[in-house]
Amino acid sequence: LGNLRSKAAERFDRIGGDEAELCKGLVLGIKDGFSYKLRRDILQSGVSYMTAVSGAHITIFIAVLCELFGKRRRRLTSIVSFAAVLLMMAMFGFSASVVRSGIMLMITQSAPLFCRRTDVLNSLCAALLLMTVLTPFAAADPALLMSALGVFGAAVAGPALNSIRRFGWERFAAAAKLKEAATVSLCAMVCVLPVSVSAFGGFSLAEIPASVALTPFFSAGLPLGVIYAVSGIPGLMIPLRAVM
Repeated sequence: LGNLRSKAAERFDRIGGDEAELCKGLVLGIKDGFSYKLRRDILQSGVSYMTAVSGAHITIFIAVLCELFGKRRRRLTSIVSFAAVLLMMAMFGFSASVVRSGIMLMITQSAPLFCRRTDVLNSLCAALLLMTVLTPFAAADPALLMSALGVFGAAVAGPALNSIRRFGWERFAAAAKLKEAATVSLCAMVCVLPVSVSAFGGFSLAEIPASVALTPFFSAGLPLGVIYAVSGIPGLMIPLRAVM
């Protein structure tokens, strides 16, 4: 795995500029080459989570994988996704948020094998219970707390708040998607706010608009970056530079 990460970093270096460093931060969690300007812009915009390997990386990659396999072959998709989760956890490193996401996804992807439905809150609670039973001090880890609270805000509180009231202008698909993304980002930020202030001394007010604007690029850049890191296909360098 160490050789794989080194080889992937070398491939990203071929892209050049800050785009290469963003790719290494996004896919591998390597941020040593970030310029001062790049670090400042990331911190001021409040999107540093996009350049830190986290549970979101595994979630997005598995979501893309599931779309590729389709919904009809659920059992095959579950088996492939289960194996992919373990591989991604090893590649990204077993940080608290990565392990939390991995356990949640393995629970979610194994549900069709047992003819069961999935529930985000139940999966989150099961993952946290397993992690804290095995390593009790994980309960005091700010990274795990922010990861778990962020998931609760984005996947539980956000959809619930979105469903409370529908406005007339939501008949336009673009407006409805924008409202949904803003609500989810707001709920996630509010949920992680206490831990963020306690652990890091503050938060960025630009996080919500920046997250809404950059999420499509983040979602596109991650699977492209992973595929390029593994395959080294030169043609992927152009779209990677575009989304970075």
